[in-house]
Amino acid sequence: MILTRRTVCILLTALILLGMLAGCGGNKETASQSIPATGEVTTQPPELPPNDTDDLPEGLDFGGKTITLYAYVQSETVREFLQETDVGSEVPYAVYARNRKVESRLNCNITAYERVGDTNTTFVSDEITNMIASGLTTYQIITTAGYRMCGMANNGMFLDLLKLEYINTGKDYYSEGYNKALSIGDSQYLVTGKFSLSYYRYMIAMLFNKTLFNDGGVDYPYQTVLEGNWDFEEAARLSKLFYKDINGDGIFDVSDTYGYVMWVGSGSSLTDGYMASAGLRVIGKDGENYFKADISSAANFSKGVDNILSMMYNEGSYTSPNYFDVIKKFSGGTAALTSFRMFHLEETAMGNFGATGLGYGILPLPKSDADGQAEYYSYIQDQCLLFGLPKTLGSSPMLVQVSQFLEAYASESYRTLKPAYYEKALTARYATDTQSQKMLAIMDSTTFVDPANVYIGAGFSKLNSPSLRDLYASGTNTVSSMLEKQSGLTEQIIQMNENYRKMAQPSA
Repeated sequence: MILTRRTVCILLTALILLGMLAGCGGNKETASQSIPATGEVTTQPPELPPNDTDDLPEGLDFGGKTITLYAYVQSETVREFLQETDVGSEVPYAVYARNRKVESRLNCNITAYERVGDTNTTFVSDEITNMIASGLTTYQIITTAGYRMCGMANNGMFLDLLKLEYINTGKDYYSEGYNKALSIGDSQYLVTGKFSLSYYRYMIAMLFNKTLFNDGGVDYPYQTVLEGNWDFEEAARLSKLFYKDINGDGIFDVSDTYGYVMWVGSGSSLTDGYMASAGLRVIGKDGENYFKADISSAANFSKGVDNILSMMYNEGSYTSPNYFDVIKKFSGGTAALTSFRMFHLEETAMGNFGATGLGYGILPLPKSDADGQAEYYSYIQDQCLLFGLPKTLGSSPMLVQVSQFLEAYASESYRTLKPAYYEKALTARYATDTQSQKMLAIMDSTTFVDPANVYIGAGFSKLNSPSLRDLYASGTNTVSSMLEKQSGLTEQIIQMNENYRKMAQPSA
């Protein structure tokens, strides 16, 4: 066996990951810290070199070449590529610093064609399809919402990143959970991870109002989380402690104070995390790393949904089809618990909440059942950006440099952006107590990625997080009938596997 540089890197990475993955399973991130029931966070001394820097050759020089990145994002809040000046708060400054560091290291120029628009349209796939059909390499790196990228990947638009010498997906800045969901056979066409701000921004968390907890004499749920007992039943129990009929009319309405509030309906992505946190699974992998149906049993799935509904519908909870009702109640201090994507903390409405001085803490999403579920599972919504290289680069002399750039970009982003966002913007500005920081560490280390929730744009399965939104809004458990409609899932899986098998075959 000839040991190439890439083989050595993979073997070293495998040794590192084996140490990190001991005792863990599933498509989830592995914990870099151990968090015992005592609540103390301890870091084990590393036995191998750090895995957070790239292994690119020293002295790379692109001769001033321009690398063009195409990004299509859902809102201004989640932009993370183009920052022309060093003026701004922690995150914009970090984006600027990251760009300059990579440009200086590689002697290159970064052009980010970053646009804001509705990723639910086919705009991106149409534009990239046209570019590739024309044999162009106008954009060397493509990124948009994950569910759009996966659909394009299954249509053969991207290069196999595992075939590129300088891409090492075993590094800490890539997501192991996403790697397991996105790899197929011996190939992988897309990556994301802790180098992208979207990985954190689209993570769904439980937030709680510290002032209401203090005024009610209710302990913060931190210790409950650390003891492994934070589940939907416990969240429902807490919700009931906070209900107050403010106007005294005896009617549960928007003017009252509640324990838990949530926006529900077909448009509510804020409920998407509960399927993952409850441990409900749809798609798995076979022994050859191809997709297979892995739907949790009907009884288990139904029980999980019952537990979710018990939190959403009780005398301490308020659900509304109006997003602004929920924002108003939580930011106005008349709700104790809710779930939001992390990027909402950067927006004006939630920022105003922080300015009120009420204070809030961050928690992982609850388990389905503390007795039957060992771990917490975090969920990153399908808008999380995935990155790919257009297949037209395969015949381009730029391919090697673009792959080197992506690796350097991911490595530098991880070291520059993550501390700015996760350790400064969130834990310092928003969640100032050390316990919230421990909660963030738990969430960061237990991300589960079900392929059913990243291949939504490809119509992979009729049962996924968004498909449960109307069920949550109705308050009625109709999972049994939904499971009956999965008869075509096996055929879908066969077709998608076949598409990827054809892509993996050497060109004639």
